[in-house]
Amino acid sequence: AAAGIETRGAYVALGSHAPGGLSRIWGALAARISDEEMHDWPGDAAGLAAAYDRVARRIGVSGGAPIDENGAQRLTPPAARLANGHMRQAATPGFDLTTAPNAVLMGEARDGRHGCTACGLCLHGCARGSIYHSASELPALRRFPNFAYRSGVRVERLAGRAGRRIVVARTGGEAVSFRAPVVVLAAGTLMTTSLALRHIGLTGVPIRLHNNPVAGTAFVVPRLIGTDLPQASFGLGQMFYSL
Repeated sequence: AAAGIETRGAYVALGSHAPGGLSRIWGALAARISDEEMHDWPGDAAGLAAAYDRVARRIGVSGGAPIDENGAQRLTPPAARLANGHMRQAATPGFDLTTAPNAVLMGEARDGRHGCTACGLCLHGCARGSIYHSASELPALRRFPNFAYRSGVRVERLAGRAGRRIVVARTGGEAVSFRAPVVVLAAGTLMTTSLALRHIGLTGVPIRLHNNPVAGTAFVVPRLIGTDLPQASFGLGQMFYSL
């Protein structure tokens, strides 16, 4: 309501004012846009692919490899059973199964984050910082002398013209403003779109918003009922398929 966003039907707008925003609960899946989806892209597809690589190295994306015997060894027992069953079947044209490309640090420690130990407590908030979220960037950013971070501030609108940008925000009940030659919007799909459209005068104009529906599904594997709990567990997606 504070952002001026209304939803209809089955859609619910969720937001977070915590450092890192909704990336604190995003599930960590870091899939890339496929070559087919990039076919009509007007920009530089090769440049985007190179940017994917740089970001993946920086935030620690693991997985994304074809399911084979080596890949199945890194899965938890329930997922490994499904993977082994897939490998025993004849290949299905157009169907690819890979280890999930997750933004989870598996190797050495990096900027205060530690590698995953497969403790299975992913959904309780990773105490080791293995799962990436955007607040993980704050320690490195704070090392820059010209960087300042303000928490508890809600941006309400943009003002000013070229060469003189003003960000009007509110902290608690107090209105504050920031001035800068350049403003980069990174407040999420709904908030960023709303700020940008209002700034260029497109208020009250219908705008099509594309979405990517995601469904969470629970599976019961009968043959595992009554067996010992696995020593290693992982609470996020483990396998990723495309068809």
